[in-house]
Amino acid sequence: MAQSRAKTTAISTGRRSICFNRKELPRQLERALVKAWSQETSFDPSGWSRHNPAWGQCAVTALIVQDHLGGKLISGKVNGIPHYWNRLAADQDIDLTIQQFGKTIRRAGVKECERDYVLSFPETQQRYQRLQERVTNVLTPSRA
Repeated sequence: MAQSRAKTTAISTGRRSICFNRKELPRQLERALVKAWSQETSFDPSGWSRHNPAWGQCAVTALIVQDHLGGKLISGKVNGIPHYWNRLAADQDIDLTIQQFGKTIRRAGVKECERDYVLSFPETQQRYQRLQERVTNVLTPSRA
């Protein structure tokens, strides 16, 4: 009986590389992001709560997803509120923060967005760096 090898992906975190089974990475990344989200990484800290931890996390989350999975950044309005998510392929969008809007979702003005534009805001850069560090800490097993 032949054994199949799981394809792995190495992610460089700047300090070290982490290897993941490609099929597992999106789930692991999503779990790491949810653990890493906080009032400090939210665009709207006063609106953020433990009951809605995705609130205000879309831009920085989309940047982290792009770091790990590639693809394009997409922007638009959801229920009249500016929002960001990812497009991995022509028919494959991934939006890990859509739950912040509740059950009724109306998208408008959908377009590709440049990474440099999203990172052109100093506050977004700070939130992105903070979230990136937290996600890396969750994904990287401690060596104690």
